[in-house]
Amino acid sequence: MLVSVFDKPDSLPPSTRVVNLKKIAEAMVAYHQATGVLPVSDRGPEAALYLLKDLIPADRFSVPGRAADAGPARYDHDSQQVVNCGYHYLNRPCRLTFEAAEGAGRPVCIMLERFDSAEAGAYVLFSDGHVEFVSSPVGTAPEDILGAGSASVLR
Repeated sequence: MLVSVFDKPDSLPPSTRVVNLKKIAEAMVAYHQATGVLPVSDRGPEAALYLLKDLIPADRFSVPGRAADAGPARYDHDSQQVVNCGYHYLNRPCRLTFEAAEGAGRPVCIMLERFDSAEAGAYVLFSDGHVEFVSSPVGTAPEDILGAGSASVLR
């Protein structure tokens, strides 16, 4: 039985940071339904996220409450990339998982907020559509959260 992961009731109103990740997830679901995989590009994660340009406004790729020295996220149509993206994205072919089947693998982390070593953690979007705050010890690298093999696809 397929259940929308976006219709789960929350006991507290979600923060803008969580809402942004859920909106990005909705765009990824639409892209996945059209293509069978999540956005992927050999030109890097920002080019892969650019493939969502018709599905979501670029400002959803900004992380509220975080310093944006270079400005808000935007689509650069010349380079065909998301510029100033506030997230790390796992730029690998991946299928979304919408139901938990016994013996199925656990959801894969597909996107997380960019964070610095002083922060306690970041919100993470998983392949089943749920968003959670993941604590990170000082010095944790994004690839430690995204999983093995992701270092080559992160910038």
